Amino acid sequence: MSYSSTVMDHFRNPRRVGELEDCQGRARLENPVCGDVTEFFVRLGPGGNVSQVRFRVLGCVAAIAAASCLGELVEGLSFAEAESVDVERLLKALGGLPVSKKHGATLAVEAFRQALKAAWEGTF
Repeated sequence: MSYSSTVMDHFRNPRRVGELEDCQGRARLENPVCGDVTEFFVRLGPGGNVSQVRFRVLGCVAAIAAASCLGELVEGLSFAEAESVDVERLLKALGGLPVSKKHGATLAVEAFRQALKAAWEGTF
């Protein structure tokens, strides 16, 4: 299986790993087919900008790289901008993923969006 240099960099040197103390939003999702688990923690700043993002992943190369890359993409964005980051944008930032591994990007985006929504609505 072949991964881009960007995917391998995020896998080997993941950014924003860990829990976020006093987060405002948190979401944990599991892919029932492969067993990957992705959890995102979000803190919003003034005006609703994404001030901090952290994640934890128990999963494959693609799942770890996708969560790491997504954190870089969304930190600093407004709520609306962050919410609009989709799987295709993440895949482009990663330099693509093999078809059989795109679920890692989907899981990251879905978990992040749930955490973001919880932070925005104050439902965490």
